Amino acid sequence: MNFETKLSICIPTFNNSRGLDEILLILSKQANDFGLMDRIEVCISDNSQYGLNERMIAYNKSNLDIVINYSQNESNIGYDRNVDRVLKMATGDFCWLLSDNENISDDALRNIYQVVSAYPQVGHILICQSDSRVDVSRRFESLSAAMEFLWPWIPGGLISRNIFARNLLPKDLTKYYGNDWIHMSLAIEIGRTNPVVCIGELLSGTESEVCLWAKNGQTFRTYMNLLNIMRNLPHEYDQKIKSRIVGAMQKRVPREILSSKLYGLTNTLSVRQEIRKQLERRSALKFLSLVALATPATLIKHAKKFKNYFGY
Repeated sequence: MNFETKLSICIPTFNNSRGLDEILLILSKQANDFGLMDRIEVCISDNSQYGLNERMIAYNKSNLDIVINYSQNESNIGYDRNVDRVLKMATGDFCWLLSDNENISDDALRNIYQVVSAYPQVGHILICQSDSRVDVSRRFESLSAAMEFLWPWIPGGLISRNIFARNLLPKDLTKYYGNDWIHMSLAIEIGRTNPVVCIGELLSGTESEVCLWAKNGQTFRTYMNLLNIMRNLPHEYDQKIKSRIVGAMQKRVPREILSSKLYGLTNTLSVRQEIRKQLERRSALKFLSLVALATPATLIKHAKKFKNYFGY
């Protein structure tokens, strides 16, 4: 193991002091267990109002054996800007973007540190899902090659699955502000021409959850943003893989609309226009999506309860 490597664990947080406290305790314990206290730092950029986490952070700095760099934003600057800010706080060779409500395996930190030490020249390390056929580390020449191997999963969608070489992070990330997927945009940009290493599952209990920041009907918008990102994959990416991903995502639009309706999505002109734009040449899917949008949320809730009751 190369003990010269330094890992920055970058946590963008918002109104989740309990989750943040839990993940800091876990990271501190694992750093102690595996002798990594002087090889890691934790960087936290806080979007919470009224300094929600400041007292807890002060306590943890005094009682945990890890370096914690904490910054309180004056206001909620949004997800993408917050990710940009926390990455700029990092000083390590690699930056692991970690959610403040993540569950990680008991040996996650050790495994990640071993991989960043073993592959110092790669641009992106990707934590794969348990069903991805990746049990040991696999190196690919680009993210496009990894996407072909990992199909039908879109690699890097969950923020905590991404570890980036800090020296390859673009200095100006403003072009990604507002797309809600800055981590995916970074993965795509870095993975165009840099090697990617895929490693086995180290996360648990997060795949079926709806992100806290998306529980106001915004899941539809974020899904459309991701669809746009995949539509606009750079030319270095295999166009057959691109078409397969976009097609699969389009098929899920009606389902995403129904899910978003449960969290507050309303039938507005802008939403209808977005549906028509994204499904312009897929008439059946466009029709189903507009029907889903017009379905009352109460009816969707009853249907969901019925489905759950009968277990299908």
